Amino acid sequence: MGNGFAISALAGKREFMNLGGLHHKKERVFLMSTTHGAECHALAATNATIKFYQENDVTGVLNVQGRKLKEGVNKASRDLGIEDKISIIGPDCCSVYTTRDQAGAPSQPSELFSCRNK
Repeated sequence: MGNGFAISALAGKREFMNLGGLHHKKERVFLMSTTHGAECHALAATNATIKFYQENDVTGVLNVQGRKLKEGVNKASRDLGIEDKISIIGPDCCSVYTTRDQAGAPSQPSELFSCRNK
């Protein structure tokens, strides 16, 4: 949201978010966090980022550039005869670089990408 600046947002369905407001007769809930409360520069960065996204086709450019990267890497890999070892997969705007070992298994240790607590 802040293009690299520390910013957070609390978002949800309107029916739940309205419970933190004043315009209802139900019990109010607390929906505020001040983790980044004093960081006005991050709010300015967020406003600028939102404005830039409104005025420019950012996601379109990311898709085009991602497609070029994927096609280039995958073509080079094919040309070198190593497409079974190195490739780029996934959607153009959010692709993943993959490598495989001699047995064809992913060569990146899976525990590096695990979200489970050990």
